[in-house]
Parts: sequence; structure tokens; C-alpha cells
Amino acid sequence: MTAGSRRSSARPTRVEDVEPGIVNAYLDRRTAVSAQTAHSAWKALRSLATFLAERRIQTDHGASVLEHVRAPRIKDEPRRALTDEELLRLLAAAGDGETGHRDRAIVMTLLVCGIRRGELCHLRLCDIDFAKSVASPARPATSRCI
Repeated sequence: MTAGSRRSSARPTRVEDVEPGIVNAYLDRRTAVSAQTAHSAWKALRSLATFLAERRIQTDHGASVLEHVRAPRIKDEPRRALTDEELLRLLAAAGDGETGHRDRAIVMTLLVCGIRRGELCHLRLCDIDFAKSVASPARPATSRCI
């Protein structure tokens, strides 16, 4: 079966139906969303194919069936800063609704501190020095706090 063909039978899709052509067609569709989305999908599919090959569930002469599927290219496009008007609209929108105070605090923390969303999600009270007004989201793995 090729990437562009339709199945003529009504049988369910099976692991052995997955081949590089089908995966490339899928990744092309994901690239329409964004190159980063396609790249994330590629990593997940390659990981699954490697797992299946290691367990000898689906292999191509002992190797992963997707071993030769290339990663989608990701352009390094510079990110632009928000304009003053965009920033004000973002803060106004974040302050609306039932969770407005929380959402505005999240947006302000991201903007003012310059931390990434993952760092904010893992931020704990012990990461904040209230006396110095400093937040240090990176902490050793052995750190224990609430």
C-alpha cells in the first residue's frame, strides 16, 4: 500500500501496515501545522519503531522499519518581541474571567522574569527568595521543597 492509496478492505490497520511512505505522508501533513510539530511527531514515531524493533515485533531485517525516515527540517526563524500594543492586549485578556488574577500572574511572571513555561510549571515556593525578590527555577535534583 502506498502513502496516497486507500485501503480497499475493511480490516483494521495493523503494525505491519506502517512503512516509511505512510510515515512521510503523515509528517508532511504535520508540517502543514508547523515544522516543530512534525519534528516532535517524527521523534515519537522513531522511538516507537525502535521499541518495536527491540522487541522483534516489527523489524526490517532486525532494524527499525523507520530507520531511514528523515527528520523534518526546522527553520531557525528568529522570534520577534511583542509590540507594546500586543503586550497590553495580552495582559488585558489574561486578566479576564474567573481565573483572571491567576492568569495575569502567570503572564506577568513569564514576561518579567523571562523564564520558560516549563520552568514556571516546575517553580516551587522554595525557588523564590522573597527578601531579594529573586526566583531561581533551576534547582538540584536532590532539592526538597513544597
